[in-house]
Amino acid sequence: MSDEINLLKSEIERLSKLLSKLTPPLEVLLARRGFKIYKKEPSDDLLVPDDKFINDFYENLKKYSFRLFLRDAIKNQELFRVSDVAKYPGKEIAEEYIDLLLKFGLAEPFEDGYRLLKRPVRSFG
Repeated sequence: MSDEINLLKSEIERLSKLLSKLTPPLEVLLARRGFKIYKKEPSDDLLVPDDKFINDFYENLKKYSFRLFLRDAIKNQELFRVSDVAKYPGKEIAEEYIDLLLKFGLAEPFEDGYRLLKRPVRSFG
């Protein structure tokens, strides 16, 4: 049974490699349909942490309250206070989310609140 599984795994790997060689890149497929790519993987205006925090960030993005919190933080990116970002998650959770932004290196304390370090930000991706 183990030999059969190994054989199937190697066949799947071989077919995957073959398929990737035969499939044109996305840019070519889009060009064939008359589309033009103006901007590819735009990260300049995204609120995304460094790679070492990306998994924690992704796990938090699964929470609706975190996404709404980020929306409000982005809306007030020059200066936001807890009250600006606590409409949906509540004060305690918003404070926890702010601590996460500080830990991820996405925000800093500023005046009597916080601001996003990377500006302008249009989305959290």
